[in-house]
Amino acid sequence: MEKTKVLIADDHGVVREGLIALLETIDVITVVGEAKNGVDAVEKLRHYCRM
Repeated sequence: MEKTKVLIADDHGVVREGLIALLETIDVITVVGEAKNGVDAVEKLRHYCRM
């Protein structure tokens, strides 16, 4: 079974860190990155999709 890939986007660093820590405990989820805002998220997703 393929893992679900997630990019976390939130303007609060503590929230991002907490979500990442929580999601990393779930075997079927892979956190592929984090972004500090929507613009950053779109840029990172564009870069990730080119890989």
